[in-house]
Amino acid sequence: MSLPTTMKALVCNETEDGAVVKDVPVPALKDGDILVKVAYASAQAGDNYYIDTRSPPNAILGCDFSGLVVAGALPKGTRVAGFVYGGPYLDKGAFAEYLVTRATLVWELPADYSLADAGRFGIPWAFALQVILQSQGNGFPLKKARGHYLVYGGSTSVGLFTIQLAKLLGYEVIALASPATSDIVKHAGADHVFDYNFPEEALDAIHDVTGGGVSIGFDTIANDDSVRFCLKAFGVLGGTLNIALEYFDQTIRYSRKEVKVNFTLVFTMLGEEFDFGGRKVPSSIWPRNETDYEFGVQAYKETPGLIAKGIKAPAGDVRGGLEDIVAGLAELKAGKIRGKRLEFKIADLE
Repeated sequence: MSLPTTMKALVCNETEDGAVVKDVPVPALKDGDILVKVAYASAQAGDNYYIDTRSPPNAILGCDFSGLVVAGALPKGTRVAGFVYGGPYLDKGAFAEYLVTRATLVWELPADYSLADAGRFGIPWAFALQVILQSQGNGFPLKKARGHYLVYGGSTSVGLFTIQLAKLLGYEVIALASPATSDIVKHAGADHVFDYNFPEEALDAIHDVTGGGVSIGFDTIANDDSVRFCLKAFGVLGGTLNIALEYFDQTIRYSRKEVKVNFTLVFTMLGEEFDFGGRKVPSSIWPRNETDYEFGVQAYKETPGLIAKGIKAPAGDVRGGLEDIVAGLAELKAGKIRGKRLEFKIADLE
């Protein structure tokens, strides 16, 4: 059976103020690539951000996917999942019937694992791995950890994965979340969950639980209030705080000199130079990072084993196909989707 030359995909529209489903060329394969027929694609806040500020007209949107290999460097029918850098490019994106990625940058699903669950890993999973294992030095191989680990934004997808990894390493996990999502965060493994709406009470509780403050953590929200809070949660000896974004008052970053604040960008795991700028964002060239790429390759090799150790995907809010994505993204932007990962079934492949 021959492969199609065109496919449907959700792209940034010509007027750069929204997205539309249209016919586009099926991406071309290079050596070492695979062509994946997309089964599921999950949405995240960054998808709206790219539509609003970064994507050029006709750029394919979406990053996180699961599906079946139909051509390239892996056997046909192999069930895979991962993420691509959707948003800046005309030939890369997960909100499409097909996508191309490197064969080394996907993980193969265990025999009894569903494509729907796998489609909810994507960037949040890779980012959690990059932060707690690579940037913060906990593996691979996994190192046994002790002490307390702080997760601000515990109910975000990356927060839920970080909690699970921290527990697997041996940390006692402290998470910040809203009362509406505290049960989800506890179910992921958090030992202590405090309400970010009452920061002073939460800080007192953290210092009490830890006997003086934490020494390591991940702020998955990274705004002025969250970074300020996290830095105050550290003890007098400081430590290491990773942040998910850098769009906050940078003077806060240096308010605790004994706390090292790290920012990593998950797209460096893809092994290519990229521009993190866009239409309304200044150009910011990130060079190819071989170390991050090699970590990504290893992390994906280890993912099935980590799933066997109990890592679970966030709960899903599964919708219809490509035509439903725009409405779903609007709900996500309006804050109407909480505690679940918004996911779209692109094709029935299981």
